[in-house]
Amino acid sequence: AAVMYMVTLFFVYGFLVSSFDNPFDTTRHWTHTVVHQAIPVAVVLDFILRPFANRLSWPTAFLWTVYPIAYLAWSLIRGEIDGWYPYDFINPGEVGGWETVGLNVIGVTIGFVALGLFLVWVSHWYHRLATASPPIRPQAASPR
Repeated sequence: AAVMYMVTLFFVYGFLVSSFDNPFDTTRHWTHTVVHQAIPVAVVLDFILRPFANRLSWPTAFLWTVYPIAYLAWSLIRGEIDGWYPYDFINPGEVGGWETVGLNVIGVTIGFVALGLFLVWVSHWYHRLATASPPIRPQAASPR
């Protein structure tokens, strides 16, 4: 789930919320670069270097979306109550209405699910690779 959340954070921040920061730009607070760019890259590198130890079940990808969907619902409800939205791409006043918010939400949700399914597939692939028995090599005939 952490890999899915961080990869999604990387792309949503980079393409929908802001643009990718120059890590050497001193006018922007360094935490934006660390949280939205460096940590997602580190999580992906960790995943590549140390993949899942166990094979994940397919429903896991959908289970991982419960938290983001709950957070989204809370953000939309709170935004309607007090007018504050945590991100511009879910603020109907900023993006031109609820239709655009709906398209943004559907797009990000599809991205979440697709990435989750990909990660489950990778866990299956890696598990097959890790548990495959080594090929049997024929023994050389011993000279007599």
